[in-house]
Amino acid sequence: MKKYDYQTQKFTLLRERYAIEGVTTEFSLVDRNDAYSKFKASNNQQLLDLKNVKQASINSDCLILQINHTNADTKPFANTAQQATYKFINMQLRVLDMTRTLDLMLQAREQHDPKNSAFYAAQREKLHQEFHNLDRYNDSTNSDSEIAAAEQIYDATLINIIQTCQLDTGIPKTTAGYSKLLDKYRIMAGFLDPATILQSEYTEDELKLVDISIPVTEKTTAQKQSLIEFQSGTSEAQQEMDQVFLPYMLKDNTNAGAQGRKEVGPTDKNAYVNYQGIQEGEKVYSKTNLRSGSLYYEKGNKEIDASTRTTYAAQNLQQLKQAQQRLISKNENLGEQPKKLVVIHLVTNLGFNQEDKQIAETKKACKANGDSYNNIPVNPWGAILFNKIDPEFAKNITFWDRFKTIFSQQARYDLAAKVAKNAEEAGYEVVFICASGQDRTGFAIVMDALNFAKDKVQKSFRELINIRGKLGHNANITDLKNLGSPGAKSASLPFWGWFTVPGLSKLGLPHFNKEPKVKEAAIKNKNEPNVDLKTLKELQREQHITELTKPHVNHKEYLLKNVPEIQQLLSLYTVLKDRADIENKTAINLALCDRFVTLLEANHDNPTLVKYLAEHPDVITLLEHAEHQKADPGLSEKAKPILNLFKAHGGEAKTQESTKQNLPNALAMHFETSKSAMDHERQSGKVTSRVG
Repeated sequence: MKKYDYQTQKFTLLRERYAIEGVTTEFSLVDRNDAYSKFKASNNQQLLDLKNVKQASINSDCLILQINHTNADTKPFANTAQQATYKFINMQLRVLDMTRTLDLMLQAREQHDPKNSAFYAAQREKLHQEFHNLDRYNDSTNSDSEIAAAEQIYDATLINIIQTCQLDTGIPKTTAGYSKLLDKYRIMAGFLDPATILQSEYTEDELKLVDISIPVTEKTTAQKQSLIEFQSGTSEAQQEMDQVFLPYMLKDNTNAGAQGRKEVGPTDKNAYVNYQGIQEGEKVYSKTNLRSGSLYYEKGNKEIDASTRTTYAAQNLQQLKQAQQRLISKNENLGEQPKKLVVIHLVTNLGFNQEDKQIAETKKACKANGDSYNNIPVNPWGAILFNKIDPEFAKNITFWDRFKTIFSQQARYDLAAKVAKNAEEAGYEVVFICASGQDRTGFAIVMDALNFAKDKVQKSFRELINIRGKLGHNANITDLKNLGSPGAKSASLPFWGWFTVPGLSKLGLPHFNKEPKVKEAAIKNKNEPNVDLKTLKELQREQHITELTKPHVNHKEYLLKNVPEIQQLLSLYTVLKDRADIENKTAINLALCDRFVTLLEANHDNPTLVKYLAEHPDVITLLEHAEHQKADPGLSEKAKPILNLFKAHGGEAKTQESTKQNLPNALAMHFETSKSAMDHERQSGKVTSRVG
């Protein structure tokens, strides 16, 4: 089986993008256990430098991305060429995820369907070639709209392959249906590589800041059993994808990305043990906490009941506790009771994105596991709702601290950091959670780190903000699982209010993302892929015309396998009937007519479809073609009465709407009568079934 090195392509693209940003990077494979051991040994003693962890073989199960912001004072994108290249690379990274998932789905078909393995291999080759063909759009003069158009065309190409291989069984054949399918492709691609340890460093004068996020990947026994039993949807397309990805999801070195909360129930989403290190001269300080996306399974199969979702949330909290014990606690005995977790939930108790349900399930999970639950909504609309803080961790929090949250988003982040500080001083581990574990969680951790640094080093709060903003750690975390989408939503930035410290809104964003024209690309991962079905149909039609006009193609067999929808077949006929450059049009028309009659017989009980056909100007022309097919008397015989029905109730009776409404009944009666007659003749041995 041929394998394509998509992972190397990913690293190459990332390096090119980081080079534009003025950031040096290093990708390396390390032994996971060595990384964990060094993390535990160095915690609260010295700055952790994972670059010095023993290098392992290519089969190692841990990847590290080291980012060193050496050029953070240089403003990139001084010219539009750099902007265009940066955006183009991000576009390539976004479509790479979907490409890798589709390639894996085709590999699975290639393995399990030996008779058609050559067909699927050819589709994989086409997929790989189409990805490389994106380079033709890499023009430094391209505008945003031209890059977006290239992405849209590529998305349509992916769907074309998906349809050709019938990997869309059971999903709605609409823009929304295909957008959601591609979105799931992008989400699932996060399981294809070992999870990444992200280490960011920035040094200014005597002050060095280090942030390290070690992914939470080891699943509990209960979670693995839940994954085996789990289904994310009722369609065959979704279930097939779940089965193909199950071995990857069960591994203890992979994890779900932020948007996995919509597709993967049992396992933590975008969860990390976070290390913050500060070095000023000879003095070294460090601290740890946890971060995660929602514990609640947000979407998927509606048949999953509430108790199962509660079970998932409790299992996901247990996975965080296991990681806390393994990576943070000095106690190596996993059989002993882990430390109590203090959950600081940053979502707002409203119905948007099911955040009210996220709150309810997280509270249940905390209660079941004996952990503390706190809710401090930080988004702008969080100002209208009161926060809920465990009294045990409310010391030194004044009425003024709470009152300010009505007017200032920064004050809400600051309140979350104060609760975290109280919990850490009491000897507990803190876990920050929002819906995705990206924007709000990242900024809360930054605020926590700023308060920690303010107490340790000789810098003002504003100076620390400016230095911290150049570290860019949280913006890059958003890019680990959903490639090509660094940065944060503007709604999550800690400003919006009278009490905001200038510059705080830039926290967590790398220096390059301060450019307003670039910031729009940062929220791409919050949107579904932009599928244009009109573009897709044009591509499909041209492909079908090309294939049908090849001399060696069996037209009936091709239509049977590749043009399953009656509307698509009619659209193809509409284009072909006016094409004078096709030599074997008679044979193609015969195959089209035959397939149309067969599909109509199978779908005559769909009144919406029949009404569409009754109003279509080419249906009668197509049926007349079928009636006059001397090469196939059987087809002519079947088509003639159907043609008469459409003439009586459809196209030519445009003035009488009531006649069109009678067409479904007329067709039903015709096909029932034909079926009864055929059954009678077959029983008497007069006819054999006709393959169409």
